[in-house]
Formats: sequence, C-alpha cells, structure tokens
Amino acid sequence: MSFAEWESWRYPDRFDWDLLRQRERDGVRTAGVALVAGLLDGVVKAGAQVLTGVRVTGFRPGSACLEHAGHVTTIGASAVILATGGFDRDRPRWARLKPRAQRASGAPFYRSLVRERGLPRQIMVNASGQRFTDEAQPYNEIGKALHRQAGPVYLIFDEGYLARYPMPGVARDGPVPAWVARGGSPAALASRIGVGPEALKSTVRRWNQACAEGADRDFGRGESAYERFCGDPDIAANPCLGPIDRAPYYAVEVLAGTIGTKGGPVTDTDGVVLAGDGSPIAGLYAVGNAAAFWTADGYPGPGATLAVGMTMGYRAGQHAGRNVR
Repeated sequence: MSFAEWESWRYPDRFDWDLLRQRERDGVRTAGVALVAGLLDGVVKAGAQVLTGVRVTGFRPGSACLEHAGHVTTIGASAVILATGGFDRDRPRWARLKPRAQRASGAPFYRSLVRERGLPRQIMVNASGQRFTDEAQPYNEIGKALHRQAGPVYLIFDEGYLARYPMPGVARDGPVPAWVARGGSPAALASRIGVGPEALKSTVRRWNQACAEGADRDFGRGESAYERFCGDPDIAANPCLGPIDRAPYYAVEVLAGTIGTKGGPVTDTDGVVLAGDGSPIAGLYAVGNAAAFWTADGYPGPGATLAVGMTMGYRAGQHAGRNVR
C-alpha cells in the first residue's frame, strides 16, 4: 500500500484487502521498492551501465579498482561516488561499534515495533515491572533506552489493544501465538513473565490514572507531533493514551534490533570526501549512509536517510559533472 493509503486506513480491518491482493498478483510495488525501481529506471534510460555483485576496493584520481567474483580489475574513473549505504556487511566494524546483538530463542527475531509503540492501551516495562521510557518516541531513541536496561523488557497490552490495532506476527482474526504470554489480570500476567506482580499492578494502575487525567506526567508520551502521528487519530485528546483494563492481558518480550547502519567519510556540502587534514580528495564522493551522518548518532525520523541520500547524491552528481574531467 502507499503511505497515503496507510494514513487513511491505519488499521487492518479498514484495509482494502481485495485491492492489495490484486496488486500482489499484478506485481505492483509501492513505498521504498517503488522508489528504488523509479531511480533504477531513470539511470538505465539515461544510458548508465548497471553492474551487480561488484565492489569498489580502491580509488586514485583517474582510476578505480573493482572486484567481481574474486577478480580485481582497474578501470579509468575520473569520479567515484560512494552511495552504498552503511557498513552492515563489515562485520569487524559492526562488532566494534554496535551494541551486542540481541536474539530470541537463539535466533534473530524479525518483528519490528514502530508505530505500534505510539498506540493506546500498551506500555513497555523492564525486569522490575516499571516503565523506563516514553514508548512512542522514535525507534532510534527506543533502541538506546533498551540497551540501557540490564534485563528483559516487555510490551504489555490488553484485549482492547489486540482487538483494534495490528500486532506484528499476530494474524488478523487468528489465534494468539504461543510466544505471547497472557493472564487474566496484570498480577497473573506478571507471574508468567517473571516480573513482580505487585510492581506490574502498580505500574498499570499508574498508567491508567495518567490516561484518565489525559497526560503522561512520567515520560510525556504523546506530547510531540511525531508521537501523536503514530497514535490513534480517532482519539482527539491524546492519541497515544489509552488504559490497559480489558482482560485478558498480554506481554511480549521486546529486543533491541537494527534496520541498518550509517557512518563513513566526512564530506563537504557537495559530498566531496575530505582527507584527515580537511582537504578535499578530488573525484571521490560519499553520500547517504555511506558518509558521516549530519546528526551523528541521532535520527530525525523515518525517511531521513533516504532524503539525505537523494539530496547529497544529486549534489555530488552535479558537482562531479561541473568539476571532474
């Protein structure tokens, strides 16, 4: 579905499932896949040659080294623009710079919580049964908050949440999977996930009181435009607030994950790579997640890296066209 359609529909029971299934049959693509397809179509029509499975392993003014299937070839190249994304496949660098990866049952767990954390009728608690952060904030900040926790973290929600909102990995109108813990009360749920019953009861009680008052005085959930966008648009006062009060109650463990990396050479505003002394390296460019990011370890929000990559890619191409021969 397109983003505009998601914004209009929001919840699975509103989706035009017949339309979506027909698009699947027709091979229609939207969102990021469509963006990539459009860009690829543009460069092919412009006469560019696209090679897959090729790595640039070195650059000197006027030439570049390419590696393909274990063979290295030197070609003439007056300019090289690195636009390869982050360092996801550089495992030594990954291990050195990224926090330790977390896994569920010995394997990566590929169900992401993005907008779901901004919806009403759910909170996240740590091993002590306490809320520890604003659940609705951008996922880059949630990841940092998760890494500061010594023990497991759980998303706590109720039947009201499950009935109205999408839950990753839970089929619409289907049975709740066995990996979702449940209990007839917050105390009963706590005993199933190893959290103190009284602590979880108190946390849920405090959350419900905040919802009744219309303000999360502990962490300010729903006070920013970003968070409110991820909430329930049918709730006018604070779309991120809603009580956890409809049995049964559920819990799933939340693990820190990653959707990619960013960071690389420092550049100027045209994407020209700068040497250690700050001087430009003629003919060498880096853009997007392959370059040093303009907000360091911060992240403005979804799509920011795409916007930076496309903008800086455009500036690098314009600069190379004017200045490199």
